[in-house]
This record gives sequence, structure tokens and C-alpha cells, in this order.
Amino acid sequence: MGIIGLTSSLTTLSVIIVIAVSRSTTLQKILKWVAIYSTISFLTDILLQLSSEKAIYPLLFTFTLLEYACFAWIFYMLLSKQLNKKLVVVGSFAFLVMVCITLTNYGSQHFDNVNSGTEAILIIVYSILYFSEKLNIDSLEPIFDSPGSFIVVACLFYLAGNLFLFLTSQDQSSNAWIINSLFNFIRNVFFLVAARKCTKMKKPVAALHFS
Repeated sequence: MGIIGLTSSLTTLSVIIVIAVSRSTTLQKILKWVAIYSTISFLTDILLQLSSEKAIYPLLFTFTLLEYACFAWIFYMLLSKQLNKKLVVVGSFAFLVMVCITLTNYGSQHFDNVNSGTEAILIIVYSILYFSEKLNIDSLEPIFDSPGSFIVVACLFYLAGNLFLFLTSQDQSSNAWIINSLFNFIRNVFFLVAARKCTKMKKPVAALHFS
């Protein structure tokens, strides 16, 4: 693990610790799932270092499924319009179908660039839905006064940044790991900003009543 990979893993651990010790009264359920996702990500980093080459691809395959599940649930909670929530459900069903197809045809012994690319596209779509909601709300509150916006930006930067990598990589070369670790780090910074804003807010955001 290089310096970028180590920094990425340490910031992931920082997200877990910060959320665990914070006394946030805002977005508690969502922050809980951010911490769960970060824990899965951190443990996966460790297992990838300890696992044999044969076990790497099944591990990445499993991580992609868990990552999408966490992100989809976070967006489901963040979105307020029922239509958009239904779109997340439909997108998740489509993702599950894609996973079943790739698992049947290719198994889990190859880098799952199809599933990873599909995940990235869906999360980008969910991010657009979130910001379209925020822009249509009859309120003068700036978008980035909401901690949820930083969580969305974290997911958006992470998956948009990795989209080209996911769609073109047939293996996990050292260059691919460096790019992935860099966007992991950016994701974690935005998660930390969101957690910090949750602890500083004096009252919950009206549109996000999940505390």
C-alpha cells in the first residue's frame, strides 16, 4: 500500500471515529449509514492487503454490492419526493438484475467493471435528483447549508471520478489503485465536512428529518 492508499485508509478510519464520537442531532440515521459504509470500506482495504490474488476479485465483487446498497439507502433517506424515492427502488432493482446477469455469465473471478460502472451511473443520477429537489424547494436556504449536500457531493465525486476507471479497467493495476485511492480520499474529506456540519447545526434541517 502506497502513501496515497495509506492516506485514503486513514481518512476512512477518521470518518468512522468522527461520526462515532460526534453528538449530532441532525441526520443521525444517515450519518450512521455513512459510518457503516466507511467501516465496510476500511475493512475491505485491510482484507485486500491480506488476501491472496485469487480472493481479490470476489472481495471486490462483494464490496461493490455492499457499497451500492449503502449509497442507495442513503439517497433513499435523503430524497423527499416519493417519485424520486421510487426511482431509487427501480434503479436498485435494475442493478440487482445486472449483478445476477454478470454473476451468471462471468462469475466473481474478474474485476466487475460492468457492475461498478452501473453503480456509478445510478448514483450520479440519484445525485442529480437530490440537487434538483434542493433547487426546487421554496426556501432561501443555500444548498450547502445542508450537511446532506456534502454527503451527496462525496458520493458524486467518488463515483464520477472512478466511472472511467470502472468502465475501462480489466484488472486492478497499480495506476488504477492510485486513482481509486485519490477519489476515496476526496470522498472522505466531504464525509468529514458533513459530519462536522451536523454537529455545528443548532437545529435540524426542515427537509431532512431523520434525527
